[in-house]
Amino acid sequence: PDGLDAPGHLSSAHDVTYLARLVMHHAIVRQIVRQRVATISDGHVLRTWNDLLYSYPGIFGVKTGHTSGAGWNETAAVHRRGVSIYATLLGSPDRSTRNADLVKLLDWGFSRYVGVRPVVQGRVYARTLLGYGRHPLELVAAATPGLTVPVDRPLVRRVVFPGVASLPVSRGQSLGQVRVYQGSRLLAAVPLVASRSVSRPGVAGRVGWYATRTLHHMWGWVS
Repeated sequence: PDGLDAPGHLSSAHDVTYLARLVMHHAIVRQIVRQRVATISDGHVLRTWNDLLYSYPGIFGVKTGHTSGAGWNETAAVHRRGVSIYATLLGSPDRSTRNADLVKLLDWGFSRYVGVRPVVQGRVYARTLLGYGRHPLELVAAATPGLTVPVDRPLVRRVVFPGVASLPVSRGQSLGQVRVYQGSRLLAAVPLVASRSVSRPGVAGRVGWYATRTLHHMWGWVS
């Protein structure tokens, strides 16, 4: 199919948006579709038919199209405040209506979705106990995930980690997770890692710890 009007040549907004997102994985495509003006080999200057490239903040593509049968169409990609939105409009009666309706659709999208970072890399989210009287070990997030979520659906963060960690422990060792949910849907699971290395005491250290612990308990019984 060449995209021109013909029996059986049909596309939905979902089809077009899906294809646009696929091709935008290629750097050369992203570079081309955000250009307003280009000069081709014979010196002829071409100007984009994507009017929103001149007027809508954050837009970086993607494609317009028009035939007598399909009307005026466009798939737009916009990035603002950590949120990327693709919007497709098909079958507009004219170019100005297409532009105005697509702006309304994009504005609605940005009013309904927000970019969040519910977990911050390096931040302490838990402390786990260690054996042999060692100081508790801080567990920090290994990454900072970026999520795009509806503005009216709160997120729930759950921290999962062992109450006591076995020694030895290496710095960066995964010992738990921070899980981010929206309702019952798991959106992200970020590893919790050890903030420092902790060795297992040698034989003398373990014997000394057990002796001190025994004396402590005996003193408690006497008193």
